Amino acid sequence: MHQLRAAPYACPSCSGAMPRLDEKQNDAFLEPGKVAEEQTKAIDYDVFQCQQCQQTLILDFQNLGTKVKRCPQCQFRTLEAQEPTVKLAATTSTTG
Repeated sequence: MHQLRAAPYACPSCSGAMPRLDEKQNDAFLEPGKVAEEQTKAIDYDVFQCQQCQQTLILDFQNLGTKVKRCPQCQFRTLEAQEPTVKLAATTSTTG
């Protein structure tokens, strides 16, 4: 699968080679919400850029095993359930 994802595409505009950018380079082409989706490991984006005309192609690969949900406000898959934290421990006389 890694070899298929890493293989360059042919540019639809000029037929030039479109190699895949590395993870640091591809963040420059992604909007902040998509970068956040990568950080939560909900979606991995691959960015390909033509060496001749600079056209870009962005492909998304969703992590089907993630429990990250779509945020109702921003619509990106960045909503993670957090474990409850104990602010005050319960005692025999208070609920905590």
